[in-house]
Amino acid sequence: MVKLRNEINHFVQLEKESFWRCFERFKHLLAQCPHHGLERWGLCQIIYEGLDQAPRTTMESMCHGGFLNKSETEAFDFLEELAEKIIQWETTRDESLGARINSQRGGCHAVVDTTCTDTRFAALENMLKGLLLSQTPSNYPSPEMRLCF
Repeated sequence: MVKLRNEINHFVQLEKESFWRCFERFKHLLAQCPHHGLERWGLCQIIYEGLDQAPRTTMESMCHGGFLNKSETEAFDFLEELAEKIIQWETTRDESLGARINSQRGGCHAVVDTTCTDTRFAALENMLKGLLLSQTPSNYPSPEMRLCF
């Protein structure tokens, strides 16, 4: 029991581990130790602080810099939703990459070096759409600004 509590309290994302796998591993630890005694806000802070720079930056971008200002319910729900979205993004990317590899002749496998860039671009595009949708009519960008999008 003490070992599991320590693992929960010192939880970190593994190298090259996707956010959704990291979050699932964290929830699995919590399920193994249901009487860990930690409040939900503390669990959100543990997962946040244990993340690598890239997923933490993505989270902050999606929350407009206020992940730690969310209520414990909002924060945990956000983590759940983000994990689901990332699974969908990875599935879409994997299918696209698989189609590219299978279309090549001669049995050679190649990794397209634009995959990472495409994924980041899609994430940024989704964040921008979210920002635009969250704006009130009085805050809409001027016509000149819309040209930038």
